[in-house]
Amino acid sequence: MQPPPRKVKVTQELKNTQVEQMTKLQAKHQAECDLLEDMRTFSQKKAAIEREYAQGIQKLASQYLKRDWPGIKADDRIDYRSMYPVWKSFLEGTMQVAQSRINICENYKNFISEPARTVRSIKEQQLKRCVDQLTKIQTELQETVKDLAKGKKKYFETEQMAHAVREKADIEAKSKLSLFQSRISLQKASVKLKARRSECNSKATHARNDYLLTLAAANAHQDRYYQTDLVNIMKALDGNVYDHLKDYLIAFSRTELETCQAVQNTFQFLLETSSKVVRDYNLQLFLQENAVFHKPQPFQFQPCDSDTSRQLESETGTTEEHSLNKEARKWATRVAREHKNIVHQQRVLDDLECHGVAVSEQSRAELEQKIDEARENIRKAEIIKLKAEARLDLLKQIGVSVDTWLKSAMNQVMEELENERWARLPAVTNNDTLHSASQPDELTIEEHEVLEVIEDGDMEDWVKARNKVGQVGYVPEKYLQFPTSNSLLSMLQSLAALDSRSHTSSNSTEAELVSGSLNGDASVCFVKALYDYEGQTDDELSFPEGAIIRILNKENQDDDGFWEGEFSGRIGVFPSVLVEELSASENGDTPWMREIQISPSSKPPGSLPPLPLYDQPPSSPYPSPDKRSSQYFPRSPSANENSFLAESPGFSQAPRHTPETSYGKLRPVSFSSGRVTECTVLLNLKLKINVSPQPLCYANSPMQGSGGFGRIKRTLKNEGYRWGAWVAQPGKHLLFVSAQVMIS
Repeated sequence: MQPPPRKVKVTQELKNTQVEQMTKLQAKHQAECDLLEDMRTFSQKKAAIEREYAQGIQKLASQYLKRDWPGIKADDRIDYRSMYPVWKSFLEGTMQVAQSRINICENYKNFISEPARTVRSIKEQQLKRCVDQLTKIQTELQETVKDLAKGKKKYFETEQMAHAVREKADIEAKSKLSLFQSRISLQKASVKLKARRSECNSKATHARNDYLLTLAAANAHQDRYYQTDLVNIMKALDGNVYDHLKDYLIAFSRTELETCQAVQNTFQFLLETSSKVVRDYNLQLFLQENAVFHKPQPFQFQPCDSDTSRQLESETGTTEEHSLNKEARKWATRVAREHKNIVHQQRVLDDLECHGVAVSEQSRAELEQKIDEARENIRKAEIIKLKAEARLDLLKQIGVSVDTWLKSAMNQVMEELENERWARLPAVTNNDTLHSASQPDELTIEEHEVLEVIEDGDMEDWVKARNKVGQVGYVPEKYLQFPTSNSLLSMLQSLAALDSRSHTSSNSTEAELVSGSLNGDASVCFVKALYDYEGQTDDELSFPEGAIIRILNKENQDDDGFWEGEFSGRIGVFPSVLVEELSASENGDTPWMREIQISPSSKPPGSLPPLPLYDQPPSSPYPSPDKRSSQYFPRSPSANENSFLAESPGFSQAPRHTPETSYGKLRPVSFSSGRVTECTVLLNLKLKINVSPQPLCYANSPMQGSGGFGRIKRTLKNEGYRWGAWVAQPGKHLLFVSAQVMIS
């Protein structure tokens, strides 16, 4: 059990409280003075740092301003700026900002440092006065509390005495009378006791009243002390120090904002000016001031004194009579080759740039070296190509058929690039369904795998194929997608248009069109378009320059100079002055027809819609599959192996029909090599057809219907153009057809 707390006198408790109050007020005063001193010293040190920094910036900027830069002159342009004047403006702006910082140092001194010292000295004087006044007020309160303690003590003494007298009187009243005491003595004693009790009660009442009055006065004095005197002392002690502190903080913030505003205004202008610095404008100024970089006069031909010729001339009287044409072919081939090199190097450059940042320093250096080599190769190829094109332009100006050689070379290069692009793409062979081999002679295939079809399987809907690792086995045909394309047709027709336009050259040959029916019909006539023509009405025929148009009717009842013809499957009329008729030899049959075994045919009810004639190589050797295109190709005589072999010896099947086209005729060509296969080729040039059965599967798109032309390959030989194509057959065969253009 803890002892009861010690009773502390009221006066002592009051003294302790007042001492603590005095201590707290002095600590508050000291903290405020310390804050004033911190602000004063901080402003001084910051001003010194700002001044030192600004002076250093001024010194640095002044060193660079002393330099003389070229091209610094008045410029009236508002959209572009030269970099040297902008740099000078930046240095001047830096000097201006530094000077503004020096001015700010003076603001720190005038608005913070000096006033803070004065405020602190005033506050020290005010503390001394407030302490003296507070001590006096606290002493008065202590005297009041002492009087209260005295009244309380007197009240307790008189009340205790009166209480004792009352108890004694009560005891006497309750005591029994003795036999030896008289009535008179008892009455005297009672009267005396009552008088004593009355006197004590009166003194106790007086003391209580005096204590209560003193208590009320002491409480009033205490209220006055806390509500008025102490508040006034604290107010006098604080003075207006908080107003000064607020002003100093505002001065700090305002000064910084003014500095930032000055910096922002200066560098915002410099930012807008700097954004107008562009390379082209600065390079233009540089070139204007330095005439050494101006393009000189082109090199001029300096003839010998005895030479009077000033242009290219063909070499006559030599074995190489067509040397200029050889030059045209040489440089056209060089242009195409350099174009291919540029594409290859650009592809390499793109691949290298896609590698990202190398991890090690050595790998990064090797990557950068390879990138530089690729760019250098591109630059060299562009220069070689440019010089070759300049030679071709000069040859073209004197009438050499440059376009013929250039287009043929570019056609080959574009085709090679297209083949390479397709080879780089992921090939799609099978559908979503995967096949796992369940027998030893079967082949497991995966989605998007490329297979080479070797031969038919020993069962229906199965083929024998080889994968890329050389494994051979049987796979279900339904999982494979066979290629189909009409690219060979388009490219042969493009070649026809190309060769037909080159007849003006001294050594160019014009491809002869096949006309007439199989029975020797010579009534069919063809013309060649000399210009592009766009039909003005629905019944007029539109065609490009060089197009071969089949004439249907030359006689018109109005005799207005319009002929009726067919081109690209459309029939319409056109002005006859825009075309020229082909000669009889150009419309006749050619001996190469006899080199091919022709199956007997008769004219079918419907004709095959001709494909359009394009002037450029096809965009892709793998066009999107078109189910409708398959119906234009005749089906194979056999759909399976048994019927194939039974009908192969003499092609005793029903005669096939050969539909006519606007360029010639589609003729079924049969070949026998182990198995009888069949392909259909559009013949519109003097072509020598060499066919060799070699099955192959390019799984680019599913084959629909009876088949179509597949991936096209082409090489350029000295004797002319050589074309090749994989032809998809309905009997699960692919046939390689090579067509060679013999230039006569």
